[in-house]
Amino acid sequence: MSSYVSFFLPSASRVSFSFLETWMVVISLFSTIFPIVNIVRYLSFSLLHNSMVNIVTIAIIIIGIVVSYWQYRKNKQLHQYVQDLQSQVKSQQVKYGKSFEHFIPFIQDFPADREKTVFLGMPLDFIAFEEDAVKFIEVKTGQSQLSPKQKQIKHLIKERKVEWYELRYE
Repeated sequence: MSSYVSFFLPSASRVSFSFLETWMVVISLFSTIFPIVNIVRYLSFSLLHNSMVNIVTIAIIIIGIVVSYWQYRKNKQLHQYVQDLQSQVKSQQVKYGKSFEHFIPFIQDFPADREKTVFLGMPLDFIAFEEDAVKFIEVKTGQSQLSPKQKQIKHLIKERKVEWYELRYE
């Protein structure tokens, strides 16, 4: 009679198993359902054959699992640290750009007369009201790009979809 069959027989006809043999049978039954159980099954079978090679193999597997987990935790911490640094750098770039905008009218290559320029800040930085034109000026630093709203405004200006309204109240 097979030990797997006798394991499920009524208690009167049951063959006595050691703890490790019982564990081995339970693991064998569940190994088809849960693939991770195959590792535990291998470890259980190794314990039954008390050889030095199997003990070393188990020790190497356990050390590998511990080291992998430690590496995972360190990698997760490092990833969080990098994200925090990227956030700080982006914040500094935005602050630099915002403060830089106020000094732009004083540079030599500014495209409008600074006396006729008004600072808006959002959605565009400047509007210059000159004798022959109204100029919309957006300042960008580094690798920053136009926002979707700024792109829309640029498109409307290029398409000459600019209107004038005069409202009077008495």
